[in-house]
Amino acid sequence: MLIFAFLFYNEPELWPPFGRTFPLSGLVGFLLTYLLVTVSDFTARLTHWKRQPGFSVMVSVILNTIIVFGVTSVFLFLFYGKYLGLDIAGGVYAKLAIISFVLVLLYSVAYLVISSYQYLQVSTLETIQLEAKQVDLQLTSLKSQLTPHFLFNSLNTISSLLYKSPETTEKYIRNLAKTYQYTLPAYDKKLVPFDEEWEYVQANLELLSVRFGDALVVELENNTQLYDINMPPLTLQLLIENALKHNRISRENPLMIIISRKGQWWQVANNITEKPQKVSSFKVGLRVIKERYELLGLNVKVSGNESFTVKLPVL
Repeated sequence: MLIFAFLFYNEPELWPPFGRTFPLSGLVGFLLTYLLVTVSDFTARLTHWKRQPGFSVMVSVILNTIIVFGVTSVFLFLFYGKYLGLDIAGGVYAKLAIISFVLVLLYSVAYLVISSYQYLQVSTLETIQLEAKQVDLQLTSLKSQLTPHFLFNSLNTISSLLYKSPETTEKYIRNLAKTYQYTLPAYDKKLVPFDEEWEYVQANLELLSVRFGDALVVELENNTQLYDINMPPLTLQLLIENALKHNRISRENPLMIIISRKGQWWQVANNITEKPQKVSSFKVGLRVIKERYELLGLNVKVSGNESFTVKLPVL
């Protein structure tokens, strides 16, 4: 109706024919609406609307203007051609091109505003969900470090050392305090530098040395490059615990864990010894690490041929 009024407001002799084709005009209007929405959605996907909305809208405006002008021209020619003389036909189609462009432009602006608002809502929701999952994974990592089993073993070790070696006992308690001093604040952090994580790991290794002695060796290769790395908190500790959990450690079968960096990857590798008969697992370890890196849009590589190796991207 808008198009007809714009084209023939000064041609009253054409109003009666329009009245007779009014129902058909409504069907053409619905057809145009369907085509506009379909073309706009297709163009948004084809031109990656989220990354380049301006280009997407421009392509959509051009295509939709051609469609509106083409469909309406066919409709005018079929039903009003006999009423259009040569003297007015050129002006009608010129005005049709203008009104088609204006209407499509208004539609495209409305489409852009609505789509942007919907995208903003979806993005906000996804961000909240990702943050909630990140907190959940951090909490899971934290729980793995604060289990009653770990505390029970630590207290038993302190009890057994207390009368044998007061100096060793004091050192053990200080390292135990260091681990909790790092673990609790780590809950609020998304990333930590390697040196902070390594200091925490060393305190844990001091605790483990009481149990394993020289049978457990953890070494750094190219440590100057390693100190440039960031990681989700407790990542390195979880990888070392994973190696301890799935290998039997003794003087005859020592466990060696090597931490190194190669280009844009850093890795934790350990030799494979005999597996323990019973492995108590809280299903944390690698699953949590993989999910935390997936939240950052990155993947973790795991291989286990001659040695068990976990490769992580450098952050």
